[in-house]
Amino acid sequence: MGTGGKSSHQAYNVAPTAGKEPGEDEVPATVPALAESAALAQIQALTGQPLGDLDAISDTYQQLVQLTDAAYLESANTPEQGDHPAYQDSHALTLAWLQQLTPEQLQHLAAAEGFDHPQLVGLSGKQPHPLVHVLDPYYDNGSASKIKIQAVANARYAALAAGETINGLTLADLPPPSPAAAEGQWTATVAEVSGLQAQLATTLADISIASKAYTDLDHAQKVNTGFAELIALENKLATATCPDDPQALAAAQAAAAHSITQALDNGLIQPHLAIQLRQDLVDAGTLTGAEASVLSTSQVIDIARPGTVAEQRAQLLELAGTRAGQLAKHQDLIEQHAALIGKKFTPYNEAHWAAMDPAALTTMATLTGELHGTEESIKAWSNKAFVPVQGKDYTTVWPESYTQGFRKWAKTQPLGQLRQAATELGLEHADKATRAQVQNYIAGQWDAAQDTTDIQTAVTAKATAPAPAASPAAAAAAPTVGDLIGAKSTTVTTSTTAAAKPVVTAKGSSWAAQHADLVAALKHHAASNSGLPQPMDTKVVSAWDFGKGTSAGHLGGTHSKSLHTGPDGKQWMFKRDSSGGARAAAEADASAVFRSAGLPAVPVYHRTVNGKSGSVQPLLTQASHFPGAPKSWSQADVDAIVRYHVGAWAVSNHDGHKDNLLRTPAGGMVAIDLGQAYKFCDKDKLSLSYNPVGATVTHDLYQAHLGGKLAKGVTVNPAVAHPVLAAIEKIPDAQWRTMLHDTAYTGAKADVPWVAGMRKRAAKSLGIPAEKVTTTQVAEAFLDAAVERKNGLRQAFSTFFTEELKLSSATALLSGR
Repeated sequence: MGTGGKSSHQAYNVAPTAGKEPGEDEVPATVPALAESAALAQIQALTGQPLGDLDAISDTYQQLVQLTDAAYLESANTPEQGDHPAYQDSHALTLAWLQQLTPEQLQHLAAAEGFDHPQLVGLSGKQPHPLVHVLDPYYDNGSASKIKIQAVANARYAALAAGETINGLTLADLPPPSPAAAEGQWTATVAEVSGLQAQLATTLADISIASKAYTDLDHAQKVNTGFAELIALENKLATATCPDDPQALAAAQAAAAHSITQALDNGLIQPHLAIQLRQDLVDAGTLTGAEASVLSTSQVIDIARPGTVAEQRAQLLELAGTRAGQLAKHQDLIEQHAALIGKKFTPYNEAHWAAMDPAALTTMATLTGELHGTEESIKAWSNKAFVPVQGKDYTTVWPESYTQGFRKWAKTQPLGQLRQAATELGLEHADKATRAQVQNYIAGQWDAAQDTTDIQTAVTAKATAPAPAASPAAAAAAPTVGDLIGAKSTTVTTSTTAAAKPVVTAKGSSWAAQHADLVAALKHHAASNSGLPQPMDTKVVSAWDFGKGTSAGHLGGTHSKSLHTGPDGKQWMFKRDSSGGARAAAEADASAVFRSAGLPAVPVYHRTVNGKSGSVQPLLTQASHFPGAPKSWSQADVDAIVRYHVGAWAVSNHDGHKDNLLRTPAGGMVAIDLGQAYKFCDKDKLSLSYNPVGATVTHDLYQAHLGGKLAKGVTVNPAVAHPVLAAIEKIPDAQWRTMLHDTAYTGAKADVPWVAGMRKRAAKSLGIPAEKVTTTQVAEAFLDAAVERKNGLRQAFSTFFTEELKLSSATALLSGR
């Protein structure tokens, strides 16, 4: 409210300037320091004044809205603006000022800003009042939360107009509404208004009877045409103006809307029969035929009905255009694909591959990847459409099948020719790549299981590595599959000579030794989970009042923290999130992923406490920071770090330094502070060469492994990653998307660092310019990428362990052993 709907005015993190890495020229000299913010000083002065009368409050609010713009502009070019206290405080001061207003004062401001029926929200008396959020200038008017609040007010007014009572209120208790101007408005007499009301009631009754009794096409057709007539009557009444009695007209309009909504909600109408309504929207030019076919019936009804909030209708129309564009692009790609390799191309058929022109491989790989990407996008909504998108014209690319057929064919092709194709597809140093790497890179254009980023990293490392020095140590035996997979009784002694491979000498693998190692691993697992707070229902935690709290600066970290006693009598920590909830959402979702993967982690919940957005989590008492010296780690510690690494990569968290891991009182290891989850997900790499925020425990482990600096008998064992990989693989893609929904949509709204990359991904997938990509499309692109990462975890770690750590035993991960 009050910002003209500029979503950029939110206090969120922004990505660094294009082409810059974090920490590089972060604050140009021309950008004023936020601590000296002129806008913040004015906001402080305004919010510190006495409130005054309603006119004075309105003037102050308008000034705060304007200063919000100024505060944003002052910090717009400063990387990580949300982490600056001055920018945080500008929002906090405005929010605190709004929270001190009475419901009547909030209603006055909201009405002046165009909010309808402000008296009908906040009836429960809970704080903060919903109108505080409606009036908060740091959030976009088109946000789903603001639209929802307006929809609640509209629905309650319609119920009152229909004669119902809400919280003791009746229609007479509200000020008469001002008739809203509507497109195609016409002047009606009081008698015409009454006539429309009666006609609408009769039509609704007829449809309800037909919906209950329909057993043949005649009944179905009656519902079909009757429903279209019903919505037409509602629209006619909504566009009427009645100078003789405007209040009676407003009440009639609201009552009509309420009666139809109630009939739909109570199942008195069979909306799936509303085919004519869909055609009416096409005939009116509101939707094209293609757009009408890709929306659900409820979405079409919302577009057709006059009571739908304007922002919601605009979003639905945009969604229809996006989906129709995906179908059009899909058909175009099918035709291009068929023209290149033939309409009857079968990926299993070696003869079909043999008949393909090798010179067309680059184009074929690109087209196949684009076609599969479009099909995956369509799959996300196809079963919700009025005309389900299915059959052979929908799914044409099965990635695994194409990869299998391609590999068989590629083995017969000259390696130079394959390297040329890989180069054209973007593989650098392809002349240094093995046949397997080249083949997998090409297949990675359509098959997410082939991680092209990891392949590129491995090829680059090989191309730029110095030649190994000849020495006896360099000629020593490299580890074998049997040496490391599952062999907890193996002693590893790694030469410290540069470029030398690890030397493995086996100690006795007696039953007693294996049993001792197994017992140690089980004890470590139990110690990690000992005393770990159990997760609770998010709805329960959301309903708790955590009170004012006390400062918790002694807990460290860069973000403001406070301690609170929860209704359960335990100590909870609230961590304030200046990014509008994006960081808190990511941390909460990441902790849920860790628990689903069987990894010990403190449960985190996305909450608002005392009007401030952030996260709450129960304290793990008597824990200490995990030791940072690799030499001090036991085999059980190292195994736990490897398992943790799988979870960290699954949620793209690269902030795993020793202070973000805790040593439990019983001697286990627990992950905390996953607030940087997904921050770098649009460009990160599973590689020792990628470390965006400094030293991490996982990097320290692997460097110590390569340098022979782990304790005697301790090694990196790839096999321990299998349980975590298996647990994550068992999570259905749809459930994974649901688990990360808050991260996706809150982050997309907040314009967090990964948004730019996902915007490009969505633009490519949808075949539209990047500037046309909506927030919803960015969020869905993020979820697509998250699913791809989940499904490619096993291949990614197998490649990482074998190519970067030189552990050939990791190839067994691919078979799930």
